Amino acid sequence: MRKASLTDEYLALRETLAKYSAEMIKRYFPEVYEEASYAIQGGKLIRGSLSLLIARILSSDIEKVLPIAFSIELMHAASLIHDDIADESESRRGRQSFWKKYGLKDAVTFPHIIIPVAITLVAEAGVEAVIESMLQWRKAALGQLWDTRILEGKQVQVAYEQLIEYKTASVFEASCSLPLIALGKRDLISAGKTYGKSLGMLYQVLDDYADIANNNVDSGSSRLLLMQVKEREGIKRYVKELVSKYFTEIRDASIKLHPSLMDFAVMSMEKFASEAGESVQHILQEVEEKIL
Repeated sequence: MRKASLTDEYLALRETLAKYSAEMIKRYFPEVYEEASYAIQGGKLIRGSLSLLIARILSSDIEKVLPIAFSIELMHAASLIHDDIADESESRRGRQSFWKKYGLKDAVTFPHIIIPVAITLVAEAGVEAVIESMLQWRKAALGQLWDTRILEGKQVQVAYEQLIEYKTASVFEASCSLPLIALGKRDLISAGKTYGKSLGMLYQVLDDYADIANNNVDSGSSRLLLMQVKEREGIKRYVKELVSKYFTEIRDASIKLHPSLMDFAVMSMEKFASEAGESVQHILQEVEEKIL
């Protein structure tokens, strides 16, 4: 699949997920429709759209995976509500964060309304899918806990790579493993988990490096990166090593899954780098020349 057609396919799948999500919000949240719409809609749908892309590439059947894709976006939305409370963030997606708009008490409770629906939808794919989703949900929550504690200056016995694996890569891993479980492609689950995890790690390390390069260290992971590698040139060298490592893992996993998924990873990271600035673009270009 050419990069141009891959981009078109991804955008079409994102639009499909957006329409499906709007219908499901009406069905599952009639009592709190306004709040649910505010919490769930408005994002880029990256994780859920990735699930659909995997389904499209490997089976052409996205119907079985639409509930999975929506459930992943539900889990992500629920985590963002609590993350914004913990970080005291007053804005999200260019508007007021949920707690700022609806109040702290509602924001504490609302994720507990969202999550049961997400689990119910995942359960359509079987017990294995539920166990996998809860494993990754637990990791994401632990990662956010560590991230918040680091920002507060507390001692946390966790290495940088473990932190970003938990707080970010775990959800990407679920985005790739759950559709494979739903489609019954068990022989590809291991490669799917590696692909998703490495893609999430790649995104987060570039995001943290962009924060450091722009003197905007506002997350626990970017602060831990600074603490772990104190010299700026050392950070650049370390980040380049990590980016090379994750791209290699993505390439190897894509060989087992489908070559188009390597193209998707490159396309996604290039788009992110164009928004993150020259420092990230330079690292990405250097690594791409070496790996690709």
